[in-house]
Amino acid sequence: MRAFIITAMVMLYSGFSFGEEASSASFVGDWKDIHVRTDSFTSIKVGTYPDDPRYVGRKINISDNKISGFLDVDFQCKYTAENAAAESFDNLLLKTTGERYSDPKVPGAKDFGFKFSGNENVTPIFVKCNEGTFGPKGYQVPNWIALLDNGQLVTNWIDGSFLVLQRMSANEKVSPGFDCKKSSDPTEIAICNNSDLSSWDNSVKTAYEMAISSLSKTDSNSKSSIAKLKSEQLSWIKERNNCNSNISCIKKSMQDRVDALEAIF
Repeated sequence: MRAFIITAMVMLYSGFSFGEEASSASFVGDWKDIHVRTDSFTSIKVGTYPDDPRYVGRKINISDNKISGFLDVDFQCKYTAENAAAESFDNLLLKTTGERYSDPKVPGAKDFGFKFSGNENVTPIFVKCNEGTFGPKGYQVPNWIALLDNGQLVTNWIDGSFLVLQRMSANEKVSPGFDCKKSSDPTEIAICNNSDLSSWDNSVKTAYEMAISSLSKTDSNSKSSIAKLKSEQLSWIKERNNCNSNISCIKKSMQDRVDALEAIF
């Protein structure tokens, strides 16, 4: 797995509240990543993709003094918070990514696929990691998280990207990308009985589909390349199933497969 250097400073933000003070209690609970937003105008190839399967489906826990989870690496941040002044989301975005090298030089929320206007104010809460780490530092600001009007969280991530998080319900069950009713293999049964493994199975499926799509668009010999990839995928499934019901083995196999597939696109 790619290991990224992560800063030890985090900022938590409230939603679009025009100056209303936020509380870190607004963020307490379990969250999962549902989108990865990237700059549609970027001219530089980066290693983070729209709805990147390394991140979509991953779980983050926020308590009143700690943020922890897995986003390509395990992380934990024990923090204290303080209020900060309000500013527009677009202004915060600019401070996070900086200007582009080519026109349009000033980025905005819509450029990243956000469904809201960037003119609304956000009221930040700065959170200092007294122990551990979380996300990357921005161009002029530390890492931050913002609670939006729709109840979702946004945080800036690596390569100038943003993660969109959704609050998880109690005992939320995640289904894998195959029909559990038709499964008899011990590995598939283990995946069906474990939401974390199920989310990784979905990530493998998404990465595989993205790799097929990439080959069909960019490979002049795509038919042969796609056939080779399909054969490799079947071989990998057989190898993964050698894990039987060993959860750690299954998880590592799927994480490694996502990385291998991402190397194609």
